[in-house]
Amino acid sequence: MKLRTSFFNPTAFKKDATRFAPVWALYTLFLLLMMTAVLSEKGDYWRASNLAPLLGPTAVLAMGYALLNAQLLFGDLYNARLCNALHAMPLRRECWFLTHVTSGLAFALIPNLLVSLITMTMLGAGWSVALWWLLAASLQYLFFFGLAVCSALCVGNRFAMVLVYALANFLSLLVYWFAYSLFEPLLTGVRIPSEPFLNWCPVYDMTSSNDLVDVLALRATNMDQPAIQQIIMGEGWGYLAVCAVLGVVLLGIALLLYLRRKLECAGDFMAVPVLEPVFLVLFSLTVGAFFQIFSDLFGSWGKGGDYCFLALGLAVGFFTGRMLLKRSLRVFQPKAFAWLAVLAAVVALSLALTALDALGISRRIPQLTEIKSVTIQSSYGEPDALILNTDADIQKILDVHRDAISGAAQQVPQSQYLLSSEPYYSYVEIELTYTLTNGSTMSRYYSIATDSRAGQVMKEFFTRVECVLGVPEDYLSDLARTISYMQINGTDAYVEGYADKVSLLNALAADCKAGNLAQNWGYHTNDEYVANIWFEYGVSEERFRSVNISVFSSCQNTIQWMEERGIAFEPGYLN
Repeated sequence: MKLRTSFFNPTAFKKDATRFAPVWALYTLFLLLMMTAVLSEKGDYWRASNLAPLLGPTAVLAMGYALLNAQLLFGDLYNARLCNALHAMPLRRECWFLTHVTSGLAFALIPNLLVSLITMTMLGAGWSVALWWLLAASLQYLFFFGLAVCSALCVGNRFAMVLVYALANFLSLLVYWFAYSLFEPLLTGVRIPSEPFLNWCPVYDMTSSNDLVDVLALRATNMDQPAIQQIIMGEGWGYLAVCAVLGVVLLGIALLLYLRRKLECAGDFMAVPVLEPVFLVLFSLTVGAFFQIFSDLFGSWGKGGDYCFLALGLAVGFFTGRMLLKRSLRVFQPKAFAWLAVLAAVVALSLALTALDALGISRRIPQLTEIKSVTIQSSYGEPDALILNTDADIQKILDVHRDAISGAAQQVPQSQYLLSSEPYYSYVEIELTYTLTNGSTMSRYYSIATDSRAGQVMKEFFTRVECVLGVPEDYLSDLARTISYMQINGTDAYVEGYADKVSLLNALAADCKAGNLAQNWGYHTNDEYVANIWFEYGVSEERFRSVNISVFSSCQNTIQWMEERGIAFEPGYLN
C-alpha cells in the first residue's frame, strides 16, 4: 500500500546526508582552509578587506559544487536498473524530488553557515562581512543548484548533464563568440558590444562583482593597523537576488520535467525530445565557429578557406551531435544530410545578407539634426576623448564617416613613406561615438589613411589643445597650478617652478595649433621622435590624471623650449 501524500521523507534525507557525507565534509574543510588563508593577516580591517572581494568570486566554487551535488543526488535517473528499483518504492515523485533538493541545499547552506560563524570570531569589528559572505554564497548557490537540477532532468546520462549545464551557463558567451567570429568581420566599422552578452552570463557577472561590500577605514588611526569606520553594502545584490529567484523557478521547471519523465530514458543523451534539435544546432554552430577561428593553425587560407573550415566544422559538429543523441555511429542517413544542408543554407544566407548589409547597419550615417554630440578617440597615443557639439565640427565628422564607408579614406596618394618597410604607420584607427537626441548612442570604428582627406580632417581634431593636453587653451595657466609632478625624458630636473610649467604648456599648445603635435604616430612617418613629456595633475581632491606626450622633430616650439634649457634629446634626433 502506498504511503500517504508527502513532500518530504526524513529517511531519504538521512540517506542522502550519510551517503554523500564525504562530499559536503570536504567542501566544509575547503572553505575553512580558504578562510584561514584569506584571514591570515593581523587586524580586523585587513581581514575584512581581504574577505570582501571574495564575495563575488565565490560564484565559481558555487557553480562547480552545485553541479557535483546535482550529479550525485539525481544520478539514479541515469542508471536504468537503479532508476526502476527506486521508483518502485511507495514514494511519490514530488517527495523524491523535494527531498533531494532539500539535501542539495543543506549540503551547501549548513557548511556555509558553520564557516561563516567561525569566520565571524576572526573578524572582530568586521564580523558583519562574514554574514554578507554567507548571503552572497547562498544566493549564488541557489541559482546554480537550480540550473544544475534542471539540467539533470533534461538529460539521461552524466556526460550529457555536464555538457548541458556548461552550455546553459556559458550560452551567452558562445553566442557572442559566434557573432564576433563570423558576423562582425562582415560589418564594416561595426563592433558587436560584449557587455550585453556578459551580463547574461551569471558566473562572469558574479565573479567580476567586487563591490558587494566596501570596508572603509578610519583615517584618524594608524594606517598600518587602521580601525574599521564603516561597512557599506554595495551594488550587485539586486542581480544576485534576481538570479536566486531564477534558480527557484528553474527548480519548479525541473519538478515539472521530473513528473513527466519516462523511466526508460535512463542512459539516453536527452530525456526531453524537444531539446534535441536545439542542442544539435547549438553544438554544430559552436564546432563550426571553432573550426573557422582555428583554421589559421593550418596556414593562411584567406576568406574562402575560413568559410571552408566553417562548413567542415558544421558537418563535424552536426554528425558528432547526432552520435551523442542517438548513441550510435549510424547517423549518416540521407535525411541527416538533408537537415545538415538546411542548417548550412541558413548559415550561408545569414552571412550573405550580413555581407550585403541588408539591414543597412554598416551604411547607416545619422542625420545632422538627430546628433547631439560626437566623441572621437584614437588607438594611437590614446589622446583624450574629444567631444564635439558644434554643427561645423559634427559635419566634418559626418564627411569623414562617408569617406570611410565609401572607401575614399583608404585611397592613399603615392608618397615617400609608402616605399618604407613600415607602411602600417600610414593609417590611424579611429572611433566615432554619436550621442543622438533620443538618448541612444552609435559607435563606429575605422582605419583611415593619414594622407587621405578624412585623415587630414581627423588630424585637425587630434592636434587640438584639449585633445593633446586634456584642457582647452584658456585653462593652461590653471592646469600648470594643478600639476603635481612633471618629467621630461624620464627625469624631473628640468621643470622646477610655475613659470617653467606655463611656458612649456604654451610651447606645446603652439605646436598643437601648428598641427604638429598629433599623438597618432601615423601622422609622423617623416618625423623623428625626440622627447617624451609626462605630467600628472589633480582633477579633484582624490582623483589625479596623467598625460603622456610624444614630441617629434616637427614640434619646433617645444624643441626651442628644450634647447633654451639645455635638455638632451632622445637618441636618434638629428640637430
